[in-house]
Amino acid sequence: MSEVQSLIVQAKKAYASRDKEKAKDLLLKAIDLDERNESAWMLMTAVATTLDEQLICLETCCGSTPTTKKPNRPARKSTRSKGARRPRWMPHP
Repeated sequence: MSEVQSLIVQAKKAYASRDKEKAKDLLLKAIDLDERNESAWMLMTAVATTLDEQLICLETCCGSTPTTKKPNRPARKSTRSKGARRPRWMPHP
């Protein structure tokens, strides 16, 4: 098991025991090692503290998938509030 996967497993355990801060710290370490890891970004949505943070995590996760297909219909307007910024704790993709 890679270090990234080990961190994700530890984060899942921390989240299951309701320790969101520890889970967030472990996920941030995993993302630092592999910023395109979908599992880490998806789990990060669970520990994000605001809707804007959750949306950023989901956008990063979905945007990092090479097999993501473009929708056949026009994309809906983002629900992210105007002027929302990436939180300081979240690395740039």
